[in-house]
Amino acid sequence: MARGIPVIARAKGGPLEIIKSGMNGFLFTNTSEAVQRIRDLIEAKHVRFQLSTQGRLHAQEQFSVAQYVHQMHAILKKINDEK
Repeated sequence: MARGIPVIARAKGGPLEIIKSGMNGFLFTNTSEAVQRIRDLIEAKHVRFQLSTQGRLHAQEQFSVAQYVHQMHAILKKINDEK
């Protein structure tokens, strides 16, 4: 995702929290859906471009060093305030 490569993942566990299917990647629940999503990416350049662009933006916003530092600061502040 962060490298601008469209993501196709099983709709279970962690991917459910990260991927918004059809916006920044594709989620699937069975093999036939996975095959169809791969075909969608092969056949539709605009879909590949959209998923690549949105995926990269999402990764930069949610998983950048700056975002990590901000989240850690908030956690440490909360812990400190609870003392």
